[in-house]
Amino acid sequence: MPIGQELTQEQSQERQYRQKQREQRIALMRASVLKKQITEAYEILENIRFDYLGDTAFREKIVKAKRELEYAINDFLLDTQYHKNAIERINKMSPEEYDNSLKVPLNEPTQGRVITN
Repeated sequence: MPIGQELTQEQSQERQYRQKQREQRIALMRASVLKKQITEAYEILENIRFDYLGDTAFREKIVKAKRELEYAINDFLLDTQYHKNAIERINKMSPEEYDNSLKVPLNEPTQGRVITN
């Protein structure tokens, strides 16, 4: 496209749609990388030996860290199926449908809270 020429509405919708598709694929890959890193961190904690260490407060810190990693790995944002469903949902839409979906206000709460203006 020549410099200075504005995008048509259709071109703008197409560009926005393709960008969202790309972002969804990136989110899936980042979730996979993060799951791998959490698994590696858990493995490191799992291999810590408490030989000759009787401090239960220290031991509890390691156990708590492992528990928090378990919670993190079970978060929906790291769920491969969640991301695949989001990708599939976007791919089933046309650029126009995607644009229209952005204009419809969501009535769903964010993280359990209702956002009011």
